[in-house]
Amino acid sequence: MDAGAAIDSEQLGDASRDVLWQVLQAAPDALMVVDADGIIRLATSRAADMFGQPIEELVGQPIEELVPPNVRKAHRSHREDYVNQPNVRPMGVGLDLQAVAGDGSVFPVEVSLSPLVANGRKLTIAAVRDVTERRANEQQLRLAHEELRLLDERERIARDLHDTVIQRLFAAGMSLQATAVKVDDDPEVRDRLQRAVDDLDETIREIRTAIFGLQAPVQSDSGVRRRLMAILDDIGQTFADPVRLTIDGPVDNLVDERVAEQLLPTVREAVTNAARHAAAATVSVEVRVGDELVLRVRDDGTGFTRTPTRGNGLTNMRARAHRLGGNMDVTSSPEDGTTITWQVPITAAPAAGSPSVEEHDR
Repeated sequence: MDAGAAIDSEQLGDASRDVLWQVLQAAPDALMVVDADGIIRLATSRAADMFGQPIEELVGQPIEELVPPNVRKAHRSHREDYVNQPNVRPMGVGLDLQAVAGDGSVFPVEVSLSPLVANGRKLTIAAVRDVTERRANEQQLRLAHEELRLLDERERIARDLHDTVIQRLFAAGMSLQATAVKVDDDPEVRDRLQRAVDDLDETIREIRTAIFGLQAPVQSDSGVRRRLMAILDDIGQTFADPVRLTIDGPVDNLVDERVAEQLLPTVREAVTNAARHAAAATVSVEVRVGDELVLRVRDDGTGFTRTPTRGNGLTNMRARAHRLGGNMDVTSSPEDGTTITWQVPITAAPAAGSPSVEEHDR
């Protein structure tokens, strides 16, 4: 025995064999000693636990019984090559190895090999490590990275749709509206232009719906308040004066995702309409929550004396309220602008210490 593996036999006496066996048993990996014919000659209790077989059954059987049947022939060839040219092969050299337990289950392993000559016999010490948990963690990490990559890509597409496509459609609609004013003497042409503007409005709404779907899911801690503010930040620059947002009550505590999915696009639709159809200079948005949620959007635009039958998205907003068992009311006049009141029931209970009224200029 060389100096690096020496044992003080004088101090240990006859107990040296027991100490060596205890050292083997204490190793963190499963250890087996295999002879030149591929027969297991020694196995530790960790090997028995890993392969689900008693030590007595492991010892004496071919090592190929512990690898999947489809690779046993190749394993035998590799083992024979190793016996002829032995070398130390450390753990984790990049090989994708699998082992078979006594019940037939297959699991991933890493194996280190070391040659040993004892009493003139060529032996191989194999240390086997079950890497099932580590591979699962690595797979979860890969999936998380892929999900982040996909989210980044979806966010990029959403930004491109908003910053480029929607803005161009918006500009085209404004141009068509300006042209329609100049063709008052031709009602047919004016009506065609208005239908084109309405179609552009609907296309923009559909693209915005797609954008909401592309964007990363918003975690609950970001809250409805922040999402409302983000919407008004997005479209508030259209107006001469900042959009005033007033929140009355614990909106983040009371408005669940089911209600938020209808509320947020309604706010966007109502404020966008004030810019597109009412030529409003100022808009205010009020959200009040208690036993019910009340959204009120007021503008100082041109207003109307008869509710439009096309465009403006009023039908969509009313339908969103109806989905939640609520309703919507619209009042408008050329002198006073338009007020949209959107109401839906709320069943959640408020959390203690929630804020009551907040005002923001967007």
